[in-house]
Amino acid sequence: MKLFFLSTLQLTTIAGITQSIREPISNTFTFLSNPGALAHCIQMDIALYTEKRFQLRELNFSSAKVAIPVRSDAVGLIMSYGGYEEYNESQLAVAYGKNLGKIDIGAQFNYNMLRIAGFGSDVAMTAEIGTIWHLNDKTHFSLLIVNPGAGGFRKDHQETLASAYSVGIGYEYSPEFIFNAEIVKTEDKPVNIHIEMQYNLSAQFLARLGLSTDTSTPWFGAGWKWKNIQAVIISSYHPQLGISSGLELVFYGKDKKDDTIEIN
Repeated sequence: MKLFFLSTLQLTTIAGITQSIREPISNTFTFLSNPGALAHCIQMDIALYTEKRFQLRELNFSSAKVAIPVRSDAVGLIMSYGGYEEYNESQLAVAYGKNLGKIDIGAQFNYNMLRIAGFGSDVAMTAEIGTIWHLNDKTHFSLLIVNPGAGGFRKDHQETLASAYSVGIGYEYSPEFIFNAEIVKTEDKPVNIHIEMQYNLSAQFLARLGLSTDTSTPWFGAGWKWKNIQAVIISSYHPQLGISSGLELVFYGKDKKDDTIEIN
């Protein structure tokens, strides 16, 4: 089983709360999407992401994550911020992943913060549970449950956080081409399907292509890798709201053994 693919199965992040931390254009292939992916972390990695949704300052989104191996397991730390001075949402999270042979399991605990000018701030605790099933060397199945207890904010008890569920399949056609598909059901919303592909043009260059059916939004990414640094520029187009753009930077640890492009 190729180690570089084990970090690619995780599918697009589910924004599983009513006032959600804004969902990135393509937050694919990270433990931000399925904490079970941490089971195969072999060195400390750091990833930074920033995005301007529909080119509006009010919809800016930024996140940072750190994955740290601990013996045979791994932990992850996440910080996210979306919005502007008058209205913003942020999140602090800790995740854990463990390998059980053909199955990886993981859990994540989120501390969500919401601030509205003139109304103050509020916080909510949520949890996520994820598994990845390695059916064979090329095919992998994922399951993620977000906020199964339907928790809500502390002050405004009527404002609850939505639960969300997703199932996904990842297929490695070759070391150069990877395909992923995910079905997401968020409470009180229609089913959404994410389709994503990546092609490694060489050891240094990659291209990504994806589509979300809920808004008929296609997106495209192009990446470049130099030594232990990878940069990916991502852009999407909404039929009514226009273009969004994002930048992803990944810094791999020194113990990295595989020189193939990893998707983070």
